[in-house]
Amino acid sequence: MGDLLPINSDIAAQLALETASTPEPILTPEEADLEIDALVANLQVLSGPVPVDPPDTFGERAAQRQTDRQELFTELVDLTYRDIYNTSYRYCTSLENLEDTLQEIYRRAWVHFDKFEGKSKFTTWLHRIAVNTAISQEEKHRRYRTNPASWILHREQQTKLTADDKLVALPGADKLPSHRGEEAFAAVDTAQSFRGPLREALAQLPPKTRAVVILFTVEDLSHATIGEYLGLKEGAVKVRYHRGMTKLREILDPNLTNEKDLF
Repeated sequence: MGDLLPINSDIAAQLALETASTPEPILTPEEADLEIDALVANLQVLSGPVPVDPPDTFGERAAQRQTDRQELFTELVDLTYRDIYNTSYRYCTSLENLEDTLQEIYRRAWVHFDKFEGKSKFTTWLHRIAVNTAISQEEKHRRYRTNPASWILHREQQTKLTADDKLVALPGADKLPSHRGEEAFAAVDTAQSFRGPLREALAQLPPKTRAVVILFTVEDLSHATIGEYLGLKEGAVKVRYHRGMTKLREILDPNLTNEKDLF
């Protein structure tokens, strides 16, 4: 297992000051939601079929539409990456896996954007992708840790992708913290509950069990909603939650009577 991620809000604040070329207005959550909704609506329009008339400019219009889609998605990354970063941090146990997970979350959102039907908020849809991607990435890394040869092959394949390749494949990749230097990884979830022993104890749980515990205790989702998120029956969610909390109590405080006091 890699080193647990550091948390240092002072470094994060200093980094923000150093990397900001010009002051940007701070959006309220409501203003950010409105901007996201507008970007998503425009992306949905641009993701539709390109009119065939006039045929002599079809290729040019198709290329311009793709460029416009990439620019809009880059703005979406910029507006959402902090929330997605914090979400991913909760589920990832190493710096390396967090970087891979962030890239994969936005890759999936970009590739499968046409599957967003607008039945929920875009941020809810993206959050669900983030949780499931983090789980799958953690499970993959656990397998690699037990099979060093597979891990070496995986990293070799990853290093073959240059920064430029990743940027072409994923609009907005340069907006992600992983492309701002290691110091940017200090800009993480500042909740006290994710510091120290609890974070280390959570890392010992199987990825999906860890997700059930976090979704219920930290993100305040119901067992039914968690089941929809993770593709589990409600009863299976309850079993995983009980097992996870029992394990955390064994690690942190066997005498604890109220398990939620751990958080």
